[in-house]
Amino acid sequence: GTIKVGGYTASLTTNAANLNIGKGGVNLSNQASGRSLLVENLTGNITVDGALMVNNQVGGYALAGSSANFEFKAGVDTKNGTIAFNNNISLGRFVNLKASAHTVNFKNIDTGNGFNT
Repeated sequence: GTIKVGGYTASLTTNAANLNIGKGGVNLSNQASGRSLLVENLTGNITVDGALMVNNQVGGYALAGSSANFEFKAGVDTKNGTIAFNNNISLGRFVNLKASAHTVNFKNIDTGNGFNT
């Protein structure tokens, strides 16, 4: 796979049959100007084993105009990928989650802190 880190966006693109990430959590350290993470498996599935966090907090928040963005894409080339979130998802203010796949499995999603998409 390819890892690109720099500026305000980090991305991982791979062709794995199954991509397992986030053991211990997936954290975006979000300060001014926002941060984004894109994880893309072109041919297979993605399993997110840990919690999604902003500034090391589950349900952590970003600032207005400086959103924190998590994006996951599975099976982009095959149109047959699955994304599985193995933990509950809690999104704070101005934190966005986008999951694109044939099938997405999750436990609970809490957007109670508002201003989410």
